[in-house]
Amino acid sequence: MSELVGVALGGIIAAVSALLVVLAESRFRRRERQAEVREKRRQDAAVFVGPALAALRDLDPNANVGALRGNPRADEALREKWDALQSAQGGLEVLGATHPDSEVSRLSESVIAGGTDLLTRLHIAITDGEARSDEWWAGANELRDQAMADARSLVRAVLDQPA
Repeated sequence: MSELVGVALGGIIAAVSALLVVLAESRFRRRERQAEVREKRRQDAAVFVGPALAALRDLDPNANVGALRGNPRADEALREKWDALQSAQGGLEVLGATHPDSEVSRLSESVIAGGTDLLTRLHIAITDGEARSDEWWAGANELRDQAMADARSLVRAVLDQPA
């Protein structure tokens, strides 16, 4: 009888051990999957939001208007700025579309609109050659600051998306 109890006890211990191994393996896979999701989010933020941040950083009104107004290379420089911004906006469109009805989508749209408005203002200020009021400068700088803040918030929103 004690032999039978020993066999039964051994079977129970083996079953519990197998169950513990399965649970540990499941937990390991879940953590591995979470790490993969975090890495994918970081990549999305870098690939889609990074170029937008770089394009916006290049649109500083204080640096661009004075340097490019009257410059024979102004048209080429503006074309390069438009190309960079539109390329970045394409990535933001994709990012927003992959997260519909979310903070990511809203912020993507905000960065796109803010960047377009800012570059349009800069383009006109550079090409028409007229002096700008203090209100114009404040508005242009505020547009850039808000677009940059929205882009940084977008990075956080991408990283905070549920798996």
